[in-house]
Amino acid sequence: MKEKSREDMINSVIGQGSVLKGTAEIQGSIRIDGEVEGNLTVTEMLVVGKSGVVRADVKAKSMIVGGRVFGNVSASKRVELEAGCHMEGDVTTTSLVIAEGVFFQGSCRMNGDPAKSGDAPQAARIPEETKVSG
Repeated sequence: MKEKSREDMINSVIGQGSVLKGTAEIQGSIRIDGEVEGNLTVTEMLVVGKSGVVRADVKAKSMIVGGRVFGNVSASKRVELEAGCHMEGDVTTTSLVIAEGVFFQGSCRMNGDPAKSGDAPQAARIPEETKVSG
């Protein structure tokens, strides 16, 4: 069976040129290429496209930012800041990925144990024979 891509999992879209103000609760995943202002709760993934602007406090399972976000973010699983994005606000998450060329102003608070969620990279094992003793 073919694995679904990120775009296949998105069931709501706020298109470029659209503006949403207020409180929004999204069941599933959403992609924002327009503007959102207020409070945003997403049960799955929030994707902010390159043209997307979010001025909101956000709660989501995971979040990918390609555009601009102004507000605090709480993501239970993962936040990914893509190259060229602009993020101003505090982030609380289990896993944070920041690409080169990101503007990030705020603080990050890590919660939970990423090793238990399967998101943590495996530690490199150094064979005994290559270890250097002092």
